[in-house]
Amino acid sequence: MSEWDRFMDLLEAGKRPRGLSDVAIGARLSLYQGAESIRAAEMYWVRPAMAEAAMDASTDIPFFNPAVERPAPHGVMAFERPLPPVEPGSDAQPADHYAPGWAPTAQPVDLITWWSFEGSQVFLMWRRDSKTSHGPFEPSTALVVPETKIVEFDQFAQPGHRALLAMIGSAWVMMQTPTVAERRAVTPSGRPTERGRQDKLPTDVTLVDLRSLRHASTQTSETETGRTYTHRFVVRGHWKQVAHGPGRAERRPAWIASYVKGPPDAPFRHTEKVMVWRR
Repeated sequence: MSEWDRFMDLLEAGKRPRGLSDVAIGARLSLYQGAESIRAAEMYWVRPAMAEAAMDASTDIPFFNPAVERPAPHGVMAFERPLPPVEPGSDAQPADHYAPGWAPTAQPVDLITWWSFEGSQVFLMWRRDSKTSHGPFEPSTALVVPETKIVEFDQFAQPGHRALLAMIGSAWVMMQTPTVAERRAVTPSGRPTERGRQDKLPTDVTLVDLRSLRHASTQTSETETGRTYTHRFVVRGHWKQVAHGPGRAERRPAWIASYVKGPPDAPFRHTEKVMVWRR
């Protein structure tokens, strides 16, 4: 019998698990419900270019509302290349909220799961087992925000937690913007499990990649301002607020895609990108 089964058996028998506070019990119930929700969640595989673009955009995303921006109520977002390390744990929860064995040092993020629980949006970050390069995954960081309210980044004391939430909001918006992201469904190889077939669980994974940048061609290297361009370069995208909702009285963030500028035959000015949390 697993630890979860023993925990749930105690609660169903009306007994209190020893050594756990009310907050910790509620947190574990949330995780249990989340595990059940994730079994039927939408699955996304994010390519490196898309992850880098979302991290860059996250540095100045003004806000996001989980209930409005999430691509699915329950989801799994896996990254082809790990995100930078982030502090484990959660600012608002006691130590016994977490499963035994969680590492005390910052860990890379390979996978993000999310689900709804009693009016909250719960995010659980996972890392690959340090003993293997492909899995299994271990939980490292849990963050909880109101489900239907604008996320307040400043409520989290850890800079990495603020940056991670901003990145999630940016990724959600950008992956649903056709001019920014290219999405296609792929079916993993292998046979589905018997339980998966019985429960009719989803098997397709949505692959999310960054679209090729649009080129704003300048037919000559001379601009209206008299400046001469000798290279092509990327003009970074930006956020704007758009109206939505009843009477278009509410606002939501929209990402205006980056583009390439400069003479079409000029060499491209490439700068090496380093993935690092900034917020």
